[in-house]
Amino acid sequence: MDHERLIRDGALESPVDRSLCSQSGLPSVDSPSQVIFDSKTLPTRMRAGTSLPLPLHVVTPLVPSVTLAKQLGVKAVYFKLDALQPSGSFKIRGIGQTIAKYYQAHPNLKIIVSSSGGNAGMAATVAGVAYNLQVRVYVPNSTPVMMIERLQAAGADVIVHGSVWDEAHAEAMRFVACQEAGSALLVHPFEGDDLVDGHSTLVAEIAVQLPPGIVPDVVVCAVGGGGLLSGILKGLKSIYHGKCRLPVVVGAETEGARSFALAVAMGYPLRLPGGITSIAKSLGALQVSDRVMELRDTYGAPSVRSLVVTDAQAVCGLVNFADEFRILVEPSCGAGLAACYSPETLKSVVPELNSESVVVVVVCGGSMVTTALIAEWRETFDV
Repeated sequence: MDHERLIRDGALESPVDRSLCSQSGLPSVDSPSQVIFDSKTLPTRMRAGTSLPLPLHVVTPLVPSVTLAKQLGVKAVYFKLDALQPSGSFKIRGIGQTIAKYYQAHPNLKIIVSSSGGNAGMAATVAGVAYNLQVRVYVPNSTPVMMIERLQAAGADVIVHGSVWDEAHAEAMRFVACQEAGSALLVHPFEGDDLVDGHSTLVAEIAVQLPPGIVPDVVVCAVGGGGLLSGILKGLKSIYHGKCRLPVVVGAETEGARSFALAVAMGYPLRLPGGITSIAKSLGALQVSDRVMELRDTYGAPSVRSLVVTDAQAVCGLVNFADEFRILVEPSCGAGLAACYSPETLKSVVPELNSESVVVVVVCGGSMVTTALIAEWRETFDV
């Protein structure tokens, strides 16, 4: 289904006051072309041979699952399929916006730099190549060869440095510091105002794509460093605050990457002791951002809940999702899916779920997945 066409033709109506979108700084649902970016804020650089500005992310489908709604005993379950983004994950939204805004202020920008060998690095590569910029991705020697090859195939120069992310990141910072002012941008994987604003466009799309009069009761997403969750919280409050109740937001992660759960328990971000031990490497932020905890407090802490699942549950979630939708996602994304493919799991953190509840699950995607890896995970966890 062509959602951009439906939005343009007015076939999809939003239950929210359209003025709230403009007041919040989110794209107006009256202007479908702005669901991606306001054309006035797009950089002027074009792809060779074209005369159109380049949107860096696409409007992704919001699809229902009647089967899952019955299993959960709720009115409706919708999946927001951001696994279908050009970079394979939601990260192109925020990282694309970050690059676009920076280029607007620094027309001499030549090089995009990332220190992520995962989805943020892939998003930076896709965005940088789209704007004809050089892309350098610094990764530690623990990065899977598969991801290095995928980044190179997408157009990045991959520099392997150090044994851990901190060492690769430090080298990336040194490189940027040696460049001409404004010519190189180091893109953080989950922090920054432009990044959070970019991720919030996901919520603006959901508001338009839901049936008329429908407001989600629960929004489920995976949480690593907190960039996606920050964008969702900002978007939901901007669109729905003052008009109707705010949805409960569930941030899901695996036991071996429970940085958000630790921050929620303590009331502030702190470093996860023992490091990341989960197979969900994309959730591998040792500490969530300060911003996500600030937005949680502003949104209403009781309505922002932490869910921790096992690696086995995450794998089971991604397998069930693949069986239903024929789309492959990482275990990090599977953490959020696990909440919905297990009624008891979701109800343990949202006991108020009932037959009238509407649940939206953000399928964040991910590049570090193959059919062979899924087969390996299934054997390891016997799922």
